[in-house]
Amino acid sequence: MSKATPRQRTFLFLQGPISPFFSRIADALVAQGHGVHGINLSIGDQLSWRRPERVNYRGR
Repeated sequence: MSKATPRQRTFLFLQGPISPFFSRIADALVAQGHGVHGINLSIGDQLSWRRPERVNYRGR
């Protein structure tokens, strides 16, 4: 029986707690080969997310 390879996925992070929680989850997902993206909805999101895969929401 051959070992199944896990499917690579991409995750979108929106708003979370003002803590490094989401950033740490993203680090773990990237380490497993997944993609991550995020949208900053507030200044708290900008301060707590330390990864480059995030864009600022501009209202449109």
